[in-house]
Amino acid sequence: MLKVIKHRPNLSEIAYDELKGMILSGELPQGERIILDRISKILNLGTTLIREALNRLVQEDLVSLTPRS
Repeated sequence: MLKVIKHRPNLSEIAYDELKGMILSGELPQGERIILDRISKILNLGTTLIREALNRLVQEDLVSLTPRS
């Protein structure tokens, strides 16, 4: 019998999906600065995962990156 393996999202995908949802729903308003520590606490995920998710969102033009601010 063949076993069907279901795709389970990893923490990086969860961070990305949650952040994207927050942006698209307006929970994170346009123009608002995204603070890593704050989002990390809200999502209960590490800042590295949040940073990776933000980088993906930058590539999709949903977030703009302003260095050192």
